[in-house]
Amino acid sequence: MILVKNHILIFMLNTKQFAELNKVKPNTIYKRYSQFGSYWGITPTKLLNNRLLWPEKMIHKKPVTKHTQEIEKHV
Repeated sequence: MILVKNHILIFMLNTKQFAELNKVKPNTIYKRYSQFGSYWGITPTKLLNNRLLWPEKMIHKKPVTKHTQEIEKHV
């Protein structure tokens, strides 16, 4: 499905497609959404029939290294 917001095309995925794109199970998406209202900061559009449509985005985890662990200790 394609939504248009402010003259920008946004490609929307159902939860199964969004889960496949992010290499997780749909239940992982649903659980995170029910706990926090988003999946790692990505908020879906909720339709009137309660279906969720997600933007076509991938979640990138930053690599954990000794350097990043030291930085996070000081923050």
